Amino acid sequence: MPNAMPAGQLPKLDGICVLIIDDDDDGRAVLAAHLHWAGATVTSAAAGDHALDDLREFLPDVIVCDLRMPRVDGLTFMRELRARQVEQGGEIPVIAVTAYHQQYSLAEAVQAGFAAYLPKPLQYAELCRAILAATRPPA
Repeated sequence: MPNAMPAGQLPKLDGICVLIIDDDDDGRAVLAAHLHWAGATVTSAAAGDHALDDLREFLPDVIVCDLRMPRVDGLTFMRELRARQVEQGGEIPVIAVTAYHQQYSLAEAVQAGFAAYLPKPLQYAELCRAILAATRPPA
């Protein structure tokens, strides 16, 4: 498991509900395991369109979304999410992740409305800190 670390070394995500969107089954499972070890409640979707459907049933505190996926990619997902009303999840913070960081820029991700942009392979402590920053008001 790349970049794996004991759960005690990850920033605590207790009480935070995370939705992971990634078309890579193994990557999604590893990411879910790390976030679970950090204390988060984790659900996942294999595609952006599935996640949009899932958001009719529940609203997570934060979404971690791969940018490059078939059918509905991360940027399209974000546009569709931001078009929704607040009570339908339109303002949920979203963290972009991608293995194709040469193809996507930080400026493009910020302009699209992502709360953070992280390249793969992920550094899980960095992701946990980004989740905390996106979900908790500054002290």
